[in-house]
Amino acid sequence: MEMLLIVEDDDNDRLLIREAIEVNQPNIKIQFARDGVELMNFLNKDSNDKDEVSSSKPRLILLDLNMPKMDGREALRILKSDPNLKRIPIVVFTTSIASEDISQSYDLCANSVIKKPDSFHALVEIMSVITKYWFQIVSPSEN
Repeated sequence: MEMLLIVEDDDNDRLLIREAIEVNQPNIKIQFARDGVELMNFLNKDSNDKDEVSSSKPRLILLDLNMPKMDGREALRILKSDPNLKRIPIVVFTTSIASEDISQSYDLCANSVIKKPDSFHALVEIMSVITKYWFQIVSPSEN
């Protein structure tokens, strides 16, 4: 089963995102990290644990920008500079619509920047589009 890794520090947002994805894509394995530190620990554990059956890189990372410990900008910078992780698609999913955040996310090689919606109905629609595109339409990188 392919994995979506969601990096989000807000408990309510994590719950709503999970529910929105499960409406249309119940077969996607969803993993969470609360911040960039947990994200890096998850990915580094994964890369060091080759014998685990469950061990695999996520097909997509959904990344919040504003988080404690290590924010999304720093996590994006680290991920896209790591030869073993740089091909994992990253969608920045944030409340910020500041042009500097959008520009910086693309400068750091985010694949997309999407503003978090204000309603659950809109969240369901956005998650449907994101998961259909990244899990059904796009051909994943082998590395």
